[in-house]
Amino acid sequence: MFKVLVVDDDESVNMFVSRLLKKKFACNVISALNGLEALNTLKEEGADVIFLDVTMPVMNGMETLEALRSDENLKEIPVIMLTAVSEKSVVAKVMSLGVFDYMLKPLVYEVTVTRIKELFEKIKAYKIETELKKRLKEREAENLYDNRILIADTDDQFVNLLKDKIKEKYDVYTANTGADGLQLFMEKKPATVCIGEGLKIINEKLLAQKIKNFSGNYKVVIFAIKRNPVLDDEDKKVFDHVVDRNKGMQLLVNAINN
Repeated sequence: MFKVLVVDDDESVNMFVSRLLKKKFACNVISALNGLEALNTLKEEGADVIFLDVTMPVMNGMETLEALRSDENLKEIPVIMLTAVSEKSVVAKVMSLGVFDYMLKPLVYEVTVTRIKELFEKIKAYKIETELKKRLKEREAENLYDNRILIADTDDQFVNLLKDKIKEKYDVYTANTGADGLQLFMEKKPATVCIGEGLKIINEKLLAQKIKNFSGNYKVVIFAIKRNPVLDDEDKKVFDHVVDRNKGMQLLVNAINN
């Protein structure tokens, strides 16, 4: 799990968040009581995620965030701001400084656990995307492979049936989460992608959008596999075709072969 830096001058809050992260999420937790201490700790130990209070002595959260964003080695670390101020102007300013997200005090245990779980899922997806962008910059774009197909779907029975019907002609790669699907696309570069509904971490529409973005000038054909085979205007921007999950298996196979 993540290595997390908790920065808050209120020792009770600092301890509350630190203990919760250790107990519920098995995080490696380090702490600091103000922004200056946090920056020094980061340079020595690093961190995957930062929980940062807004109001602190010596160096407050806003000042600390600005310092983080100006440091090449620290600027990509996701920062979650802790604030007791819920006014829209304050929240808007916090978000404009490039924080990943924020949490409002006072922190209630069960609510905080649920909120952090959601944030960690988002951070996992963010880190995967960041790494993929880095890889893209480090190497030249390669042609997509016409004989490769990616199926991203949570229904193993459907996936296996489709795979059996096309595996003689194609190299088939499968994923049951959007994050795994995106990673496989970047590694295998299939020219055809079939995406089902209900994908975790990165949902189906976002996965299709990311694939479109990452494919560059190369044509990738993306099928949406839906129980209700209708594409709205937003869907049509990222999906090329839609297939009825319940009765469109052969139609999908025919479309892939064409």
